[in-house]
Amino acid sequence: MTITAEAMPLQAEQPEATPRENELRHRMLAENSPLAMQILAPDGTTVCVNLAWERLWGVPFSAVRRHNVLQDPQLAEQGLLPLLEKALAGECVELPIHQYDQGLAANLPNPRGKRWLRVLAYPSYGPDGALREVVLIQEDVTERVLAEEAIRNLAYFDALTHLPNRRLLMDRLGQALIASQRSGERGAVLMLDLDRFKALNDTQGHAAGDQLLIEVAQRLKAAVRRSDTVARLGGDEFVVVLEHLGAPDETAANEAERLAEKIRGVLNQPLAVPTGRAECHTSASIGVTLFRGQDTQPDELLQQADVALYQAKGAGGNAIRFFNAAMQAAIDARLALAAALRSGLEEDGFQLLYQPQVDRDGDLVGAEALLRWHSPSRGLVLPDDFIPVAEDTGIIVPIGKRVLDAACAQLKAWQAASATRNLRMSVNVSARQIIQYDFVAQVEQSLSLSGADPTGLTLELKESVVLDNVEQVTETMRRLDVLGVAFALDNFGTGYSSLSCLKRLPLRQLKIDRSFVRDILDDQNAAAIVRTILAMGQSLGLEVIAEGVATEGQRDLLQYLGCSLFQGYLFGKPAQIDAQCRFLGIVANESDNGLSVVPRSDPQ
Repeated sequence: MTITAEAMPLQAEQPEATPRENELRHRMLAENSPLAMQILAPDGTTVCVNLAWERLWGVPFSAVRRHNVLQDPQLAEQGLLPLLEKALAGECVELPIHQYDQGLAANLPNPRGKRWLRVLAYPSYGPDGALREVVLIQEDVTERVLAEEAIRNLAYFDALTHLPNRRLLMDRLGQALIASQRSGERGAVLMLDLDRFKALNDTQGHAAGDQLLIEVAQRLKAAVRRSDTVARLGGDEFVVVLEHLGAPDETAANEAERLAEKIRGVLNQPLAVPTGRAECHTSASIGVTLFRGQDTQPDELLQQADVALYQAKGAGGNAIRFFNAAMQAAIDARLALAAALRSGLEEDGFQLLYQPQVDRDGDLVGAEALLRWHSPSRGLVLPDDFIPVAEDTGIIVPIGKRVLDAACAQLKAWQAASATRNLRMSVNVSARQIIQYDFVAQVEQSLSLSGADPTGLTLELKESVVLDNVEQVTETMRRLDVLGVAFALDNFGTGYSSLSCLKRLPLRQLKIDRSFVRDILDDQNAAAIVRTILAMGQSLGLEVIAEGVATEGQRDLLQYLGCSLFQGYLFGKPAQIDAQCRFLGIVANESDNGLSVVPRSDPQ
């Protein structure tokens, strides 16, 4: 069946809506809108609001009836009245996002607190073409604004102190260089950190350490000018960027020193932290570098300030040092050395030597593996010259892994021979190595690849390594202790280890620092310290070994005081080991009691 137009029933023609009906329909649409709406008369008087508006502001329409937005002091203060006047003149305008607490709600407090609004104002005309009203559509964007602000804070501000972080610091420092270029005035970068902060953080707890950092941040902000920037790089390290210090170099240097001294003095004042004590005393070391224009990049300035800070800490702390050309030469030398270290690692330019460790009878009980670097351009480079650079740059981590592999391989060779199977191998471990998340796995891998018995391996840690990261290092030591690996505390007596700290650590051995051994015959204080260390080791059930023993007089006095293990030039310099596991340059004799070592007249 085909339906034609003629066959379709005709619909009744709908009458045109009256203006009153249109108005009611528009009002109903507004009433059901999820967005807040406020209708103004041409003179700015509020004549109607919808339910969403009442929910937004927490007040009924009766409270704002006849309120004139053009007389609102908050809108005037925010500079929004000209835009509203344009809307009331018949233009469609959008007000920029602002924070309101009363404004559009007729100076009435909002129970929900301050809100961020996006406001659109558009005119409505009557049948005669005249402006009848202006509709304000108010969208609550508070949650979005707060979320964006939170993201921005995470990206640019330190979560603990709310100071600018490194990212924002670099931006502001770049702007400071541009401003300095235009004005010709000098500025300065101050880098500072707190003396002995790690010790306080470890002994008093991280909560106390955090509170101390917050207090320091507040004091730094109060000590500098509003135009200056205070940032936190991390840990207890802060940076201050000073601008507009004047054009003459001497004037700028004097002003920078004055502000640095002010900061140092402020941080020397007692700080209140929740440690169970009324106050805490601390101090700061400060490195300063000046800048003018854009000749120096932000990264270089921070590096210069860091070098000056290193000098301040080297002077004993609580000091201020300015960067100079000599320090720049030191930076260049360190960079060149770091590059050479990387080449040495790639070219396998490192070698392990072994220094004997003996008992009271001179019998060999083990050896310490000592790293040497033979550089094609520098010749033999001693550990004291390259180890600090390797640690600062992180190159010590791959170097340390190679040392561990080689030492474990030599340990396995000892364990395979009847005369040397009971010897122990001692290997130094740096701070950078032991805080690696996979350090335990690295040790396990070296032992597994070599097939060495873990009970023959001793890892030596300096006191400072343990004290700087007590919790993390202790946990790592315990995990390796379960495998059978032993630990020695190296350079003992030069740090600040307490008995409470020592008894927590799975130690087997204490090593008396060579500085005390060197002076033991001539310095009563050195002898007293050695006697104390030996008594401490005995009370804790730990072996004590004296390193740096160079004369028979030193050995004899150490034996008299109760020391039973020794290491030093008296028994042999660090040497290579041949295929028969013998020390080259040292006579190794087999006896009924095992191996004994006798130094040659010209040990190498």
